[in-house]
Parts: sequence; C-alpha cells; structure tokens
Amino acid sequence: MFEHTFFTEQYTGYQHEELERAAARRRMLIERADQIVPRSPGAARRMLRRIFRLDAGRSVSSQTAKTRPVTSRAATVSTSHPASACDRTASVAR
Repeated sequence: MFEHTFFTEQYTGYQHEELERAAARRRMLIERADQIVPRSPGAARRMLRRIFRLDAGRSVSSQTAKTRPVTSRAATVSTSHPASACDRTASVAR
C-alpha cells in the first residue's frame, strides 16, 4: 500500500547518478568542442532533408505561377444532361 523507503532511496540515488553522468557529458563536450566532427547523414536524415528541402523550396509565388486558371463548374458540366446522378438516385429513393 505504501512505498518502502528503500525503493525511494534507490530511485533517488539512480536519479543523482544520471544527473552526474549528464553533467560529466556536458563538461566533456565543452572541453573538447574542437574535436567534434559531424558524421555523415544516415538514411532517415537524408530522407527528412529531401522532404523538408522540397517544402522549403516551394513558395507562394512559385505555386501560384504553376497553377492553371480556375474555370467555373458551370462551364465544364455538360448541358445535355441537366439532372446529375445524385438527382436521379434521390428521385428513385423517394
């Protein structure tokens, strides 16, 4: 029902060790900043870079230049069949 004090002491000790390791890692990185060499990108990083490069390369002006003018729906609908398929199925259901 209640937590035993041994468990909380162990857990707190583990958290302190984690914080000490993280501080040591940060210290090492600060001391050896000139030795850090970036590694070549892997498959996932290359894929993400391609995806975001495509999105970043597109701008509003280039998108509007590539789009064709919008025609009205009335001009594209055939006038020989004034009733659409939806109207025909609706009339059958009545």
